[in-house]
Amino acid sequence: METFEEVEPQKKRPVFLTVLGILTFINSGFGLLGALMSYLAGPASSDEIEDYLALNMKNIEQIRGEGMDGFADTMEKMINSIQYSNDAHFLSTTLNLAISALAIAGVIMMFRGQKAGFHLYIIGCLLRISSFYFYTPAAEVSGMMVGYFTFTSLLFIFMYSRNLKWLK
Repeated sequence: METFEEVEPQKKRPVFLTVLGILTFINSGFGLLGALMSYLAGPASSDEIEDYLALNMKNIEQIRGEGMDGFADTMEKMINSIQYSNDAHFLSTTLNLAISALAIAGVIMMFRGQKAGFHLYIIGCLLRISSFYFYTPAAEVSGMMVGYFTFTSLLFIFMYSRNLKWLK
């Protein structure tokens, strides 16, 4: 008498996970390239920073003159954070490189069906949200930038979490 064993077929990767992964590869790939190019270029010179600040401070004063003080304050914080980022060029670039690499590694692991990739991706998102605080005083960090990165990180974490049942 013959016995038949039920062989569980390998479940295919969900299409939604593939789409999210491709979007993450594109975004984080540009992040990796940008960080590598930033390493090669080095920090901006003091003259370049002064020119950038002068141009943008002129724009900020114009915005203040139009009565949009809140928007001008936000722009000023963003400009200051660029200066802090330049002052700590190699730290900020290394953080950006690590964050992009964590996201890519996490997605590769999720593509292989490993749940640990989801956790690695979350660590990268948390670093992305908090990375500004490593080299910028807390009072100078733009709430708009932190809010944007928090929103997009939570959105992608939520969308990736819809695929957890496929991951092991």
